[in-house]
Amino acid sequence: MTHVDSVTVRLAGQFDVRTADGRLLLPRGRKSRALLAYLLFQRGKPVSRSRLADLFWSDRDTEQARASLRQALYEIRKALGDAAFQRLSARRETVAIAPKSMAFDLWDAGDEYHPAAESLFLEDLDDVSPVFDDWVAEMRRTIRAEQLKKGEALLHGALQGGQADAIAAAATTVLALDGTNEPAARRLIEALGQLGRPSSAKAEFEKLRQALEQDGFEVEAQTREVLAAALDRSEAAGPAAQRVPVGPVSRASALPTLTLRVPQGDDGAGTGQLARNMEEVLSHRLERMTELSVVAGPSADFELEVSAQPRADRVLCIVRLTDRRSGVLCWSMRETLLAERVVEQMDDHSAHAAGAILAAIERIEIQMADGRSPETSTAYDHYLRAKFRFFEADGSDYMAEVQEELEAALAKDPDFVAAYPHLIQSHNTSTFYTRPGLPQAEGRARALELAERLLSIDSRQANGHIAMGWCLLWRRNFAAAERSIETALQIGTDEAHRINSIGTALVYLGRHEEGEGCYNLAQERMVHELDYQRTDYGELFYLKGDYDQALSWLDFGERRTRYRTLFWRALTLAQLGRLAEASADLERLNADIAEKWAGGRPCATGDPVRWVLSLVPLRRDEDNARVIDGLERLGAAW
Repeated sequence: MTHVDSVTVRLAGQFDVRTADGRLLLPRGRKSRALLAYLLFQRGKPVSRSRLADLFWSDRDTEQARASLRQALYEIRKALGDAAFQRLSARRETVAIAPKSMAFDLWDAGDEYHPAAESLFLEDLDDVSPVFDDWVAEMRRTIRAEQLKKGEALLHGALQGGQADAIAAAATTVLALDGTNEPAARRLIEALGQLGRPSSAKAEFEKLRQALEQDGFEVEAQTREVLAAALDRSEAAGPAAQRVPVGPVSRASALPTLTLRVPQGDDGAGTGQLARNMEEVLSHRLERMTELSVVAGPSADFELEVSAQPRADRVLCIVRLTDRRSGVLCWSMRETLLAERVVEQMDDHSAHAAGAILAAIERIEIQMADGRSPETSTAYDHYLRAKFRFFEADGSDYMAEVQEELEAALAKDPDFVAAYPHLIQSHNTSTFYTRPGLPQAEGRARALELAERLLSIDSRQANGHIAMGWCLLWRRNFAAAERSIETALQIGTDEAHRINSIGTALVYLGRHEEGEGCYNLAQERMVHELDYQRTDYGELFYLKGDYDQALSWLDFGERRTRYRTLFWRALTLAQLGRLAEASADLERLNADIAEKWAGGRPCATGDPVRWVLSLVPLRRDEDNARVIDGLERLGAAW
């Protein structure tokens, strides 16, 4: 095989890797195949050996796991043949496969998950190892959610165009991903009627009915009406007979409203009671969220349907979120739970679902918020624009816009509690990362004022106590900060970035293991990508003295401000004796900070390191000593 030969990689459905002439490039062992699939999915991104050992051999000690990894890599090299020398990079600490001349079925030309790749992700690689199985399950949820989002966007675009054949094609794509998507099925049935294909419309209705019945739902009356209209339509009606109407979009005056519903009836196997239990657990979590309002009745903006179906020793839970204003299915989840652990697993999955439900609602609401002028925007509109800007903006100048939107939200409604935590964080930390050297006293004073105000409005939510804990941490009042963080832990939160914030506070308070537990939980519930979490893990493992593990998390800098990553990687490399690389990172850190310096005087030697240290409020003497030791090994000026 030469350097120009291409390779096709299939990750949707059965895992498959082949050359252009059809030669199979798969190792024999299932773990070796799973390892190859994992590395290919990363598309060139290096993965630490410790991460791979944990993924596939977490039941073995470190040396045995490393030896098993080496054997699996040998099997992969053997299977890839000549391609291994061109693509496989197995370094001392990391492993990667470069995606040279590789065609993947999972991504489209825009580097997004392809909605047409509807087969289950790595469907033949279940039961490989507990940690890998968890990763596969999470990726299946993530990929399907992204595919559905793109499929819905394609359908929305087709509806705007009004051409029945395009609508039918887009709706078919959505239904291939989720056969219970009733709004998409209605669009398809309606379009088939316009195309003069009543038999096909009837067949699609029957497929939908069976899919819904299997999940414990019934076809809605509106769908039956659409079918009746399609069957009555004249055979002469052509593709352009009429435009398919787009559902109305109403103006939200405040928080979006959500109602929960359980299908009527019980099949005698406890189906209804199981669904009601799931609804109760979900309702409890959703009611704690300050970004939406859970209500009863038909006037809600969104409806959440919950169904539970016993399957031998398991229970199939289905949750579907529909925008009532447009009839669009925004999000759905299907999870199979063990019957003997259904209560425990139901609670865990409801926590993940709550965050995904909020994110799906916000994706709909931000489209409406972006279309409103500042004069007509509500406090919620301003807040939502700030939130999306915070998580998705590129560059380093985004915080000014975030603060402006959040201040506008509070100007319109001083009691709008959802805006406070983000604004407090911006004054406490985020602004300083985008403008290094900026004096901190004024921002920290404003943050404390806002935190006190938030707690006076509502002290029942964890967010106020997290915010106050951080205000106290920056003042090095560790005992009081710890009390606030403890209160937040007792109340609890389902938001990944808030859980992560608790974790970092615990790390700085010297409670490393508990902090790591919060980081792991945040990863499980992550909706928005928290690229700074890799640095958080690296910082944690540095403070624990596990430098190899720290370095594996610090391979990639944060996309907007990489100061923290460079700082902790330089210290880690110094501890590992790799001083040339450490010095190079320190030089980049100094140059980056000097370029964006916002201090009252020019950036001098030692200022960048002193500035980073001012943003690391460590409680334990041992942790501070470890940082100083790294700086001294590095020979850094500070």
